[in-house]
Amino acid sequence: MKYVMIFDHPYTLSAANNEPHHRSYSAAIAKQTINYSTAQGHEVDVIDLNQDRFDPVMHAKDLSAWRTRTPINDQVDRYFERLKAADEIIFIFPIWWELMPAMTKGFIDKVFSKNRAVSTIPGWSSKRTQSSASSRSPARQRFSTSSSMAIPL
Repeated sequence: MKYVMIFDHPYTLSAANNEPHHRSYSAAIAKQTINYSTAQGHEVDVIDLNQDRFDPVMHAKDLSAWRTRTPINDQVDRYFERLKAADEIIFIFPIWWELMPAMTKGFIDKVFSKNRAVSTIPGWSSKRTQSSASSRSPARQRFSTSSSMAIPL
């Protein structure tokens, strides 16, 4: 199985080594996830947003590109191609003020832009609603956040 991990922390993944004044719980979780997954024979492609110097700001030219469904930039296109190759996508980031960091939000806004996030499951529509969790279609289950991989720490 191929996982793509989107990691967001200002210290980058290098903060997983528990060095004083340069450590991150999110980085430790990411490192453990990578080690566990590769030990199980899975491939893990890591997108480290801070290391890549990803620009999360939706500038005027980016918004125009987004609205007209044209590529925003090469980095965003490469990220999307990597995500398309994934069997599963893992997001790891700290929760600050009860929200994801702006970098993660900008990643979602730019990479999953118009006409990109499309289901490969026949009959699924993003406008479709379900009355209860028990009546979820396979597509709704596929896009649910309830299916997660437990990683021993």
